[in-house]
Amino acid sequence: MRDYGVFFRRERKRRGMSQLVLASGICSVDTISRIENGGQIPSPVLFTLLIERLGVSGFSYGDFFGSETIGLLKLQRRIIEALDRRLHDPLPGMLDEFRRTMEQGGWDEQFYIFARGWYDFEMGRDPGDYLDSCRIAMRILHPDYHLREDVTEWNLIQNEYRILNAIALSYYKRRSSRSGLALLNQLIANQRSEGDGLPVYWQNLAVLYNNAALFEREKYPLEAQEHMQYARRAVIRSESLLTFLRVEKTRLLYFAEGEDLKEWMCWMRDYYFMLNAGRRNYEDFWEFLNENCWMNIL
Repeated sequence: MRDYGVFFRRERKRRGMSQLVLASGICSVDTISRIENGGQIPSPVLFTLLIERLGVSGFSYGDFFGSETIGLLKLQRRIIEALDRRLHDPLPGMLDEFRRTMEQGGWDEQFYIFARGWYDFEMGRDPGDYLDSCRIAMRILHPDYHLREDVTEWNLIQNEYRILNAIALSYYKRRSSRSGLALLNQLIANQRSEGDGLPVYWQNLAVLYNNAALFEREKYPLEAQEHMQYARRAVIRSESLLTFLRVEKTRLLYFAEGEDLKEWMCWMRDYYFMLNAGRRNYEDFWEFLNENCWMNIL
């Protein structure tokens, strides 16, 4: 197995990149330090994001990690597929197997809590239980986190943007759009505050603007239109086809004026074709989860 800590430290220094720049919008600086010192194994999602940030090609997760870790990744993908297809019968066994194998206190545990919470929600449990799952997952890395806490100035890692976005969507689902909108605006301010030449994760920003526009469209139509425009600008820079189609669907359903019906139908046909083609290939649970939450509120 390759020494991934030495690899990341070497590639980062070759590019004259600080740990802060490498970590920005993806994870904490402490996480980068632990990885480079061999104190933490990055999850497949974190590994992929860091490789992309470094601009390194030709390496995969399998080049660095052993069969046990790869097995856990394959099990995670099977769980995602079962949740996606609503194949509920095998899920309790797969979730229990994942829990027995995973390491406590990291991204794998967050995945388990979210997957278990979503499964319970699908089986008819109180939506409030799912909100509790979000809160518990958030506390894995932020033990003192409380719902509705101002996160504007927090040093959020990549997963936490997605966790908090899911919390905002849960608020909306429970007819508490004001709380959800406040949280989304905090997340937007947090993401946009990453100035000083640090990279911004454009897909996050596109998703946050898109959801804020949905929340605002009835009571704050002018702000909603503005956020929709910001979402369209951000999604172009994100280069994410799935997010682009999501934003365009939102625009056509709620913000387009005088759109030709034939054009609208073509967009919807293309959207569902691309969405259904891609649903079996999610690279991480968070995008699957947020997409499904979003589809449920429309």
